[in-house]
Amino acid sequence: MRLRVSSMVFGGAVSMATLVLLYQVLSLPPDTRPPGEQKEIVSLESRLRRLESDLQANQLTITEIKNLVRQLAGSNSRANSLLGPQYGVLVASKFVRNGINAIKAAEKPNSPLKKVIPPVHYNLTHAAIMQDDCIFAQAAPAQADIQMEKVYNFLKFDNPDGGVWKQGWDIQYEAAQWSSAKKLKVFVVPHSHNDPGWLKTFDQYFTDQTRHILDHMVEKLSVDPRRKFIWAEISFFSMWWDQQSESIRDTVRRLVDRGQLEIVTGGWVMNDEANTHYFAMLEQMVEGHEWLKLNLGVKPNNGWAIDPFGMTATMPYLLKRMGLENMLIQRVHYSVKKQLAKEKSLEFKSQLILDQYRKKSQLYRTNVVLVPLGDDFRYVRPEEWDSQFINYQKIFDYLNSHEEMHVEAQFGTLADYFRAVHEESDGPGGEEQEIFPSLTGDFFTYADRDDHYWSGYYTSRPFHKSLDRALEGYLRGAEILFSVMLGTQSMTGKPLIELADSLMARLVLARRNLALFQHHDGITGTAREHVVVDYANRLMSSVNDCQHIIQQAANYLLAIDQHSYKSDPGAVYFELGEKYTEHNQIASKLILALQSGSAIPIFIYNPDAHHRFELFTIRTSSPYVEIVGKKDKIIPCQVDPVFIQSSEASPTMFDVTFQVDALSLSLTKYTIKAVEPDSVNSELVSYAKVIVRGMAIPSVPSVFTVTEENSKDPFTLHNEQIQATFTSNGLLQSITTQGHTVLVSLEFVKYGVKNHHETAGAYLFLPDKEAVPVPMGQPPVVLMQGSIMSTLSTQLKDILHTVKIKNSPGVDGMGIDITNLVDIRLERNFEFVMRFNTGINNEDVFYTDLNGFQISKRMRYSKLPLQANYYPIPSQAFIQDKEHRLSLLSAQPLGGSSLKNGQLEVMMDRRLMQDDNRGLGQGLQDNVLTSCVFRLLLEPRISTKESTTGSSREDLMAFPSLLAHAGLHSLLYPMYALLPTAKVGATQHRWDIGGELPCDVHMVNLRTMLDPPRATIGRTSHLTQHPPGSITSLTLHRLGFDCGFKSPGLVCSTNGGKVRLTELFPSMFNEQVHQMSLSMLYEGVDMTKSYTLSLQPMELYTFRLSRS
Repeated sequence: MRLRVSSMVFGGAVSMATLVLLYQVLSLPPDTRPPGEQKEIVSLESRLRRLESDLQANQLTITEIKNLVRQLAGSNSRANSLLGPQYGVLVASKFVRNGINAIKAAEKPNSPLKKVIPPVHYNLTHAAIMQDDCIFAQAAPAQADIQMEKVYNFLKFDNPDGGVWKQGWDIQYEAAQWSSAKKLKVFVVPHSHNDPGWLKTFDQYFTDQTRHILDHMVEKLSVDPRRKFIWAEISFFSMWWDQQSESIRDTVRRLVDRGQLEIVTGGWVMNDEANTHYFAMLEQMVEGHEWLKLNLGVKPNNGWAIDPFGMTATMPYLLKRMGLENMLIQRVHYSVKKQLAKEKSLEFKSQLILDQYRKKSQLYRTNVVLVPLGDDFRYVRPEEWDSQFINYQKIFDYLNSHEEMHVEAQFGTLADYFRAVHEESDGPGGEEQEIFPSLTGDFFTYADRDDHYWSGYYTSRPFHKSLDRALEGYLRGAEILFSVMLGTQSMTGKPLIELADSLMARLVLARRNLALFQHHDGITGTAREHVVVDYANRLMSSVNDCQHIIQQAANYLLAIDQHSYKSDPGAVYFELGEKYTEHNQIASKLILALQSGSAIPIFIYNPDAHHRFELFTIRTSSPYVEIVGKKDKIIPCQVDPVFIQSSEASPTMFDVTFQVDALSLSLTKYTIKAVEPDSVNSELVSYAKVIVRGMAIPSVPSVFTVTEENSKDPFTLHNEQIQATFTSNGLLQSITTQGHTVLVSLEFVKYGVKNHHETAGAYLFLPDKEAVPVPMGQPPVVLMQGSIMSTLSTQLKDILHTVKIKNSPGVDGMGIDITNLVDIRLERNFEFVMRFNTGINNEDVFYTDLNGFQISKRMRYSKLPLQANYYPIPSQAFIQDKEHRLSLLSAQPLGGSSLKNGQLEVMMDRRLMQDDNRGLGQGLQDNVLTSCVFRLLLEPRISTKESTTGSSREDLMAFPSLLAHAGLHSLLYPMYALLPTAKVGATQHRWDIGGELPCDVHMVNLRTMLDPPRATIGRTSHLTQHPPGSITSLTLHRLGFDCGFKSPGLVCSTNGGKVRLTELFPSMFNEQVHQMSLSMLYEGVDMTKSYTLSLQPMELYTFRLSRS
């Protein structure tokens, strides 16, 4: 949907036909062990899991006994005996480790930095990893004919002038190469690319253009059976379908059956491939395919991706696992496309008037040519249909009637084209021949001409990118809890139809709003301002809907008597801990209102299929509290002030932090008790000490002590696992973990824009020069120091930078949490970056993820401009050498790079005052206050054979550690607090699913599938459009991970990818299970719930579960 120099005659620039050679369903690898041995192993695995749980419980008991002994031995403070004086959050001294100086605050007799608050002590756990589970990441990657890294190494990127089309070149052919026995086959493919939001909103586009296109399509295709058309966007098609009579619907079905109309890809939208997470990519595809199955009975076979700005390797994988066989892509760097064309490699596995057709045929390996005939929102008027179809048919009739031309030209669909390609490429017996090269890698970063690299949209409108990830987390959490609620209802024999229908309607709307935003002008941040507002309102509304579903399902699952449960679909029994009220504002935290003597139970929802130990923060109205956990035991907590401005903390808001022990997929009760000020248990309740630098002492409630520190010396924060040194300005300087200290210096820098007639905008990143540091001065610094967590905040120009060091036994205690509140509304042509300068020798190699699914190696090329070395960072990036890896986990998609040895940077926001001439017609001037959330991990490499990667430059592939996987999941799928309202009744203390997955297996989703519309109960004239069906789709992902790093903070184990659904869901879903394609269109292996699944690393699997 950008401005294109294209014509309706030749269908635009050269397209790349992607012969993916996909299969429909991959069967699970069979377990070849004898049945008796399988049962023994399953029994042993079950006993081992119980033993691990018992050992963990025993460790906690032993710790409690030790603590009690210390207390009885006469310690002055039970808190000190529990915490141990050796664990300081702030330490005063200087030290040298591993040859790297890490400066700490110098001791001063009266320095507040010398006053140590000992942190809560815990026993650290590690994941138990089977040795065989390390083999996959150690193995050499599969070889391909074309490796994109080698293509980039080979190309000069010298951009020679090719004439009228600068990136073109002269193409010659011999007319004698065609004959009556070997004709040139030309398929002209009419299409209309319909953006579900760009210059207009989704609804405006439908009303003004799309509905007319589809209306005329039915009429004009029916005139002549030789006419063909393809359609991709199911979001529009479904809206149009709802307005059609049954007669029109039958006509459409006949057009599909006759092959005149082909549904290509079949997703809700044509999704972006840079910023999207594979969860949302999969969801939008499933939404489209489910609609097609229910309404048209169509199974798409060919992919069509002509407009996303760069291509990921994740998309062909997903399509392959959904049963699609071929794919066509379009937007590839002009130099790469030219190189592939010269080598006739535009057709590849993962893959791309007569005089022009013949020239185009020279770019491919068969005599079959595809010519797209269409563009954005074409065929709106009936005259356009007539002029294209009538005139082209005359051309075809003329060409085909002259045998001496040796050509067969016709209208076609993608199915027609790929069928002809397969027929020509197959051997004489019909067997497949390997005439097309295979290709590995991706097609980032895209450039359409000169130095115009489309790397700006990786960051454009980060507020909405963050809101996307928030909705993904809530939607996944709602999907799982809703499906489990229905599964539980089927066991009780009392289905609550009205409740299920009501919640399902909200769920479907949330699915579709998330899917809509995956469009390549949605999550990319490249739509007009009023369209962005429309997207944001949809996302915010769907977050609220998902919160409603979660609390409704939770109330049912926690009910003491589910047999007599009375549902109220609109009731709010719980409020979740944060609320979205405005489309352009960060979510606000809800305040738990406490009165003296009150005890309010809250529930923590863990949406992860793994046991979690993490810190959790609740905002209360009083600082005088106690936290009651399991077995009615009071547990340690920390109370922090809440600053409403730099000089004042709120007298009525307080953040209470405590450790949560949450089983897999569970709701766990904790009680917040309000106590009198003189009744606070000082041994278990600690109040943060506030230390300020570079500012006057702020006003805070009297329960907190505040000290002013005027020293300009560096200082250090640490827990039991990591130690971080900061400059006097509050910026990170170095990290120490596991006895290794590495320079990790944080700075904020900015890029300007090139002063040229074409410059940076929503799509393009065109910096004027290398980044320059943002002026610092002496910023105000606030440190809140405590036994459970220490928080450091630095107020700089355009940003409030906050760092948290958590004293937690879970994965959140193994890294440094960073939150940047960014506000650049007063800047002009300003691109804001957080950069880490480290002592890691990464040799110009860095790694970024592709859609949260896999890791891609990146090289910094000096022959390319700075902006060409920027890549999408959907969820993580890292640099490494033979000793260390530094990973930046990101809760939102952004762009980033490593532009010098030891550097890692991420762009957080952009404000551009002009358009970049790619069709939008606006700059980026609607910036809002935006929260960018990260977790920084420094991981020393284990010097053992488990290490899978070492010297970065030689590595072709890399994998995150198990700790990085778990840390990222805790950011993307956090635990949620459910705060009770007056409507909630008596509840159980806890609910959990009953099972758990291995460390390296992730539950992507547990999704209730739809039934066809049916009559609403009690209202025969009304249809329930989206009734929940009896089928549930379970999607699992076995992660690939690097065994070269420890896995602290995890309380799980790996077992070779073995999963038994009867252990995961011991008390729900029927015994019969089917493996399915990812979008549930194709059925595979039939099995029982007790069958031991063998999941392969880096693979996604979907299973069909059913309820009675």
